[in-house]
Amino acid sequence: LTIRVQCFLDYCRAYILDEDLVSFAVKQYLNGSAGAPATVDFTYYVEPGTYYVRCTGEAGHEGSYRIKALFDEIESTESEPNDDYTTAYPLQKGIEIYGVHTREDAHDFYTFEVEQGQEVKLTVSVADSFKTHLKVYDSDLQLLDEIYDGVAFAEAKTYTYQKRLDAGVYYIDMNTIYTDEGAGPYWIRLGEKTASQQTE
Repeated sequence: LTIRVQCFLDYCRAYILDEDLVSFAVKQYLNGSAGAPATVDFTYYVEPGTYYVRCTGEAGHEGSYRIKALFDEIESTESEPNDDYTTAYPLQKGIEIYGVHTREDAHDFYTFEVEQGQEVKLTVSVADSFKTHLKVYDSDLQLLDEIYDGVAFAEAKTYTYQKRLDAGVYYIDMNTIYTDEGAGPYWIRLGEKTASQQTE
């Protein structure tokens, strides 16, 4: 969701609020004029719901403003809630799961089971490698591995995690860091693509 606010006056303030009327984004002192509006874009990955925009000025400063909302729907096949290990979404071998990290959703948990010791391959593709962190846990929630390249800039990236694992249940935590806006879309797959997905 991108909200564009244009103020044709000075000392203008713009706020984005959630459905409980709690502000989660603000831009102050937008100084525009009738011929040259001050423009600011608020871009967030958000859950479906109702959001509000509030514009205010200061006493003695009059003028108009303009608001425009731009929506871009993102494919998601994950099942919520999956915000902790107790509600982890089961991965099926060869099936890509599409998810979205929104500003309200910092963790997406997935789980899979290894019936006997074997080589396991996970493939993860993220829209923003700077803001996305992947952790792999065993059945006792002991951290086994984590994937985060630590780059100081956003880029789309695909990771492959391959390791021999003992029999048991495992958990994956796809989580976000360094962001209040959300890290955006990703997909995750256990094993190779199924034949049906390869033809899509």
